[in-house]
Parts: sequence; C-alpha cells; structure tokens
Amino acid sequence: MMLPLLTALVERLEDGPNATYSSADNLTHFKPNPLIAAFSNDDQVIQLAAAIGASDDQLDLQAGHVVAKRTFRAGNFDMMRGMASLESLSCSASSVGVDTFLRVKLNDVVDPVVGCDQEPGLSCASVSYQKLVAWKNQAFGDLEVAYGSANRSVVPVGGEQTTFLTDPYLPIVHTIKP
Repeated sequence: MMLPLLTALVERLEDGPNATYSSADNLTHFKPNPLIAAFSNDDQVIQLAAAIGASDDQLDLQAGHVVAKRTFRAGNFDMMRGMASLESLSCSASSVGVDTFLRVKLNDVVDPVVGCDQEPGLSCASVSYQKLVAWKNQAFGDLEVAYGSANRSVVPVGGEQTTFLTDPYLPIVHTIKP
C-alpha cells in the first residue's frame, strides 16, 4: 500500500531542493521545503519499510514456524515510534560517475537496499533506485485493481499517483495550527 508514497518521495527527491510544482489547476505554483516530513501510523511505517527494499532478500514468512535467520523483524524496528527515512546525498566523486544518491534509514540506522548499496555510506545511486522502484511498480501492477478500490469517480484514469507532496492545494490537504 505504501508503494505509491515511496514512488512520490523518490520522484520528489530526484527533482531536487529547488523544484517548483504547479497545482492541478495550473493556476498556482509551489516550492516545497527541502525537508519532507510525513507522519503515519505504525502499520504504515512497516509497509513503507517493506516497500523501500531493505528486506527484499528475505524469505516469505512461514505459517508453521519462525525463520531463525530472518534479519527484518517488524517488532525489532517499530515499537510505537518506528521511523523510515530516505536521505538524498550529494557527493563529488563516486564509482559510477554520478553524484546523487539515496540512503535508507530505519530508526536512524542505515539499512542498505538489497543489491544497491555499493555507493558512499551504503547508499544507492538515485538513478538505480528510481529503476528499482519503477520495477516494483511494474511487478505489482494496478494498485486499485489489486486492492479492489478501482473507483473511477474518486480516482480518474491517469490520476493514480500520490500528489500531496507536490500540490498543497488539493481538497484533502488542510493546514492545522496548534
């Protein structure tokens, strides 16, 4: 369920800190802050951590027994305040000739993405991570069909994306003042 959010976060990070976005009606423009903070409940943090790719090499959970050497255990990671974060890193030199990287942290600890951790600080080249997320989206298929929520009156064809990170003028977005 968090794959669309991950996709939007990766696109936003790739656009860079100086990006400007147009609202859905193309009448207003928005330049987001360089720091993106999104708060979710505990279950969504686990889903985001799974979508990120840090545990992609893990065997599926078994119904009849505990997999002893399993390294990703949600209970070790999310105990009422789990954090999943993506960092955008800029480095002047690297082995792949690019200078923008993404690094995953779970509870402030670097958690390398499986098969994409050979860059500075166990990071992944941004281009490589974008390809990984695109592959995950293609492998999963149509999210609305998979979850039985294909309601075209709510989400029109072509609108199947997370846009609240780039359009604060959506009807679902509200400013809350303490």
